[in-house]
Amino acid sequence: EYEVKYFTQWFILYLQIDFMFDDFIIEIFNLSFTILGQTISCSNLTKTVVHLLSLNNIQNELSSLWSLGSMVHSVILPFGYSLLTLFCMLELLQRMSDPERVTWERVAMTICKFIFIKVIMTNSYKFATMILQITQDIYHSVWAKIGGSGATPDLGQIMAEICSGSMAAQLGYFALTIIIWVIYLGTVVGVVTIVFTRIFKMVIYSSTCAIPLAMATNEATSQGAKRFFMSLASLGLEATVIMISTKIYSLMLSGLSDSAQGINVVLAVIIINALYLGLMNFGNSIARELTGA
Repeated sequence: EYEVKYFTQWFILYLQIDFMFDDFIIEIFNLSFTILGQTISCSNLTKTVVHLLSLNNIQNELSSLWSLGSMVHSVILPFGYSLLTLFCMLELLQRMSDPERVTWERVAMTICKFIFIKVIMTNSYKFATMILQITQDIYHSVWAKIGGSGATPDLGQIMAEICSGSMAAQLGYFALTIIIWVIYLGTVVGVVTIVFTRIFKMVIYSSTCAIPLAMATNEATSQGAKRFFMSLASLGLEATVIMISTKIYSLMLSGLSDSAQGINVVLAVIIINALYLGLMNFGNSIARELTGA
């Protein structure tokens, strides 16, 4: 009787520990946190990333951040006008230094050019947004073609299923699961950092674009201005590269349910997360090569 009672207690304790392991593993893989009002869900990382790549979502849901860029632009704009006036005077003086080449037509064309640049500069924040919107159209076209990134497979459930078997096996796999969670959390932090850094760059580039526009009127500084706007375009194209990388990541994780269990899944998760973070890190470089920035 004592042995039966002892066995029953041990069995109940074993079941409690088994359920505790499963619940704990699922819980840590389903963590979420908030940045600038945006909920970052670890359980569905790909959906979160794709949501933050959309320019419309950024403008609507991060309106305070986008408005900050507009306010900074209004402060920088007078400096852009000053530079534009300086470059205009320098070009007129340069033309007048050679009286034989000075004609009313040349002077009129120079003045018209600077008036045209001044009009664009007044609306330079909208001009920068237009460049981003053009690249966003490419993003939406690709997204519609490949069917989006879908949802991230439930890694918590997958890892909970692995932690089965004897108590010794469960403890061993539980330790490996904690290692996987640390690696996955590192991937989440890295990916979210890349996505939000892109958003911050877009705001900074858009708010300061008045100065490069003024530089574009001067022959000596025009190349720098061109590189600036090509870099802005590359920020827009980076969304497409990140979205494709996220789709690849989602497909690789989806294959885990059909793969072998145990240590093979553990190794696969480590490699998949490393590949995803590597693709994300190269996103900006690939976009710059596409635009020649």
